[in-house]
Amino acid sequence: KVLSNLYNVNDGDVSFSAPATFNDPFDCNCFFANNKSMSDLFRIFCVTPSYRNILMWSYYAEDHKGYCFQYKKKDIIKAIMSSGIDGLCLIGDVSYKKKRPGLRASKNCISFTDLKFYCEVAFTKYEEWKHEREFRFVVISNAYPQNSSYLTLNTKIYDVYEGCNGSGRSITALEGKPLHVHKMGKHPNEYTLI
Repeated sequence: KVLSNLYNVNDGDVSFSAPATFNDPFDCNCFFANNKSMSDLFRIFCVTPSYRNILMWSYYAEDHKGYCFQYKKKDIIKAIMSSGIDGLCLIGDVSYKKKRPGLRASKNCISFTDLKFYCEVAFTKYEEWKHEREFRFVVISNAYPQNSSYLTLNTKIYDVYEGCNGSGRSITALEGKPLHVHKMGKHPNEYTLI
């Protein structure tokens, strides 16, 4: 939770997660040519273009009690580039399909030969997830800190939104300065957030 900050997250820290931590067991479930799993090499930061998506607030923000942070793509790319992680970086929209992409790469190591395969694996999800309209930043590497399911990078926060069921309590930046928070509300006549 933002208010208790149990993990001592700094302002603007974003976590690129390993697929094993996702709520979709099919996400990035893939293998090298020798049948060795390569899912552990993926770290993914998932975002959506709209802070008004009702279902996203329900899934990922404690039933509209949590917060949504707005970032700029160029700042996240800059953070990836300056991270020092050696590997591939892929960026783009997720495609939603009925059929799963292939599960096996043609090589036994990370290779540009398999770039199309990595893109299909990282940016294809089952069509039932389509309402999320997901955009992803994907890093594929074998150089993450040992025993870590996350790659944490810092980038600027541009805006903060609190869910319509939030407490209205203020949150503060690392230096103690209160952050300006936009409180979401329910439209009086439509199924939309304002």
